[in-house]
Amino acid sequence: MALIDCLTTIRSINKTDATVLLSNFKTLKGIVQASVDDLTQCPGMGPLKAKRLYDALRKPLKNTTK
Repeated sequence: MALIDCLTTIRSINKTDATVLLSNFKTLKGIVQASVDDLTQCPGMGPLKAKRLYDALRKPLKNTTK
């Protein structure tokens, strides 16, 4: 699934984590709207991994064309 592949590009998020996140939050929007505390409630998501995911989903996207 493309969304799982996308989530695994985030440092420390593996396919199992991505699958668990989608199972719990149902959509990418649900994952993006989750707090760090919400994310840490998922099996396998410790505080550091949850914070990395939370931060990665809120960073502005870089425009590589000029």
